[in-house]
Amino acid sequence: MNTRNLISVLFLLSIGVHLWAVGVENSDLIHWTKPLLMPLLAVYFWLSSKAVDKSVRVGILAALVFSWLGDSLLMYQGKAEMYFLLGLGAFLVAQIMYGFNFAQLKNPSKKKMEWRTKFSVGLLVIFYFFMLYTLWNFLGNLKVPVILYGACLVGMLLMAVIRKNRTNETSFSLLFFGAIAFLVSDSMLAVSKFVGPFPMAGFWVMVTYIAAQALIVQGVLAHYHGEPSPAKKPAPKGRR
Repeated sequence: MNTRNLISVLFLLSIGVHLWAVGVENSDLIHWTKPLLMPLLAVYFWLSSKAVDKSVRVGILAALVFSWLGDSLLMYQGKAEMYFLLGLGAFLVAQIMYGFNFAQLKNPSKKKMEWRTKFSVGLLVIFYFFMLYTLWNFLGNLKVPVILYGACLVGMLLMAVIRKNRTNETSFSLLFFGAIAFLVSDSMLAVSKFVGPFPMAGFWVMVTYIAAQALIVQGVLAHYHGEPSPAKKPAPKGRR
């Protein structure tokens, strides 16, 4: 078994143990396993990303590092609000890093944005304001941090959306659904924290969060290893 496969197995085992710990509310085991997830994923990405542009490689690794920092800080949010704000700040940086690097992961294209892409952009903007409306009366003095983080999260997703037809379908789909999973995870986390907890909230937040990070990593890798994007595919014979 090579190193990358070993890291993959350790990552999957850590996911299984952590989700079990969340499900049974074993706080000690949660505190041991949660900080392992992003470092293992980062090592996997590093070992798999030799073909990735250096700037993108460093940027995605930085996003994973800040995600790990956010994970670690949010575990202590029950002790003081400062930990929540610091964790939110770490994830805000991660979203900026993701969004910036997603913008690099697309090939030049003279095609106009499809109506479906424009529709998706509109839905994201509507969802952002809907969530703010839903949470507004519960945010207290955290309105500004939540507004800023939400804007960066939606911005990251927009960068994923506009890659349509500018990368291969595998990369677009993986990264797009990863970004959607991130939005779903953070939305559930926000509702649980500010409005009120719902059954197995922590479990579903972590399922979607882990899926988001893993899909994003695979989507970045697929941009360099997948089929050419529609914009770069050679024209069929007779149409050149």
